[in-house]
Amino acid sequence: MKVEQAYNLDSEEIVDAELAYDYYWSGIIKNKKNFECPAENCAVQITCANLDKTRQDMKVDPYFKAVGEHEPDCNLIKEILKNDLSSNSGIGGRKSRAKKQDELPDVFGLSRPKSHLEKKQKFSTGITPVTCKENKRKSKSETNISNFQSSTYYAVRAFVSKYLRYKSLSLLGQRYVNIKGYNVSYKEMFVDISGQNLNNISKYPRVYFGKAVIVKRKENDYAVSFEASLSHNEELISPSIYIAESLINGAFTKKLSEEKFKILSQKNHLGSWVFVYGIPKVKLVKGNSYININISNLDYLDLREKI
Repeated sequence: MKVEQAYNLDSEEIVDAELAYDYYWSGIIKNKKNFECPAENCAVQITCANLDKTRQDMKVDPYFKAVGEHEPDCNLIKEILKNDLSSNSGIGGRKSRAKKQDELPDVFGLSRPKSHLEKKQKFSTGITPVTCKENKRKSKSETNISNFQSSTYYAVRAFVSKYLRYKSLSLLGQRYVNIKGYNVSYKEMFVDISGQNLNNISKYPRVYFGKAVIVKRKENDYAVSFEASLSHNEELISPSIYIAESLINGAFTKKLSEEKFKILSQKNHLGSWVFVYGIPKVKLVKGNSYININISNLDYLDLREKI
């Protein structure tokens, strides 16, 4: 039985699998087994599968699964069974929990909350804080397990995974990303760089994607060059992204970022799939036109060996 959220013993809060993935690669979550049921009256252990894998090594996205049986009176299981029973019997045209959750727009948090950075700082000492029973009780009691809320994600990679899934299900025009209160369909949000005219693209940031070559520059800087071109004033120009070492060092998931750049730059002859949230802009240098997509943090970039 699918569980959408779980209580994490390290961060002492209830998280979904995507946030758990961020926390793991930032060093906050220490082990994929450090979870339990989010219900106040159940403490069955839960594992987050694929938590310790990079995206290209996954066949499916991270997900929670129980290790053992929930308590007989577990409120979460009661709620799931009640909802699924109503769905199967057609009462009130109800839908399953999973489908209801899926149809809500996903919220793109453009900057991480202060609590994320505080947690990372706390856990960077290498000393794991002792779990407080009162914190657990409070966190579980304040969570309404019957309430459906939009999921908020702070990294583009979460939206990339959903984009690929919705594309395979032909649902890109029916699923939405909410940015600053405005809903944008996944179909509109994701833009294949190939064949685009710079004069016709959105004035708002979008997720541009395509095959690209990643090359290590001086020290630990990297240059990302797309294979496809954008047209601009009858010129065909390949967009690029420059990633300074300072950007990698400041990444929330620094360990994951370092690993990805190192591996994919060594395979640059094969090309990698690059997804970047931003706006392509033309820069004129000594009479030559260049197109750059600048980003302020690595949450706006996702690199994959394959999709």
